[in-house]
Amino acid sequence: MKYLKREEGDWVHMNRGELDITSPFGIYKGAHRQSNVFKIIEAISKKMKTGNLRSRAQRKIFNRHIKRNDEDYMKIVKAAERFYKWYFTRIKELRYMTKREQIIYKSMYINMGGNAIKILQEIIKVKKDGKFGPISTRALQKFKMNKNSDLRLSLLEGARKYYNSLARNNPDRFLRFLKGWLARIRRLRLINKIEK
Repeated sequence: MKYLKREEGDWVHMNRGELDITSPFGIYKGAHRQSNVFKIIEAISKKMKTGNLRSRAQRKIFNRHIKRNDEDYMKIVKAAERFYKWYFTRIKELRYMTKREQIIYKSMYINMGGNAIKILQEIIKVKKDGKFGPISTRALQKFKMNKNSDLRLSLLEGARKYYNSLARNNPDRFLRFLKGWLARIRRLRLINKIEK
């Protein structure tokens, strides 16, 4: 959670162009309405009478409250922890990765969803269908047996290419995020102590 707090923030926010809020620790409501974290946020918001958190002013009031109220803040933290525990148990390919590889892959998965699988499939040279089945499993295991292959480095390079292509192909929507995405990759390099 410490990594997620640093990368995703521990406040409710809404990125320009998104239709809904993102919770502390980077859970986007538009993609994860089922997450209990939003029920907790809504209950706290209702108790505070802040109204719609899509409003910047209301989010500011809400965030100030959770920074000052440990009990409400910890409810959100615990709900986010439960969400990520559930979320990551669904990602089969993590079973075949070291802890350091998992940190990179989880960060990619949080930020880019199923595109992380496609990047991994490109690295291991299988069809990029976004489904991690037996063929992808065998290819990943074979890739990892090759002493000249470094999955951490390959994942980071794949993420860099993906972010650059988003910014290049749709600059009006994505260019403003590129600097932050590339900074995320640099921080992951540091966490994993990988030289360029």
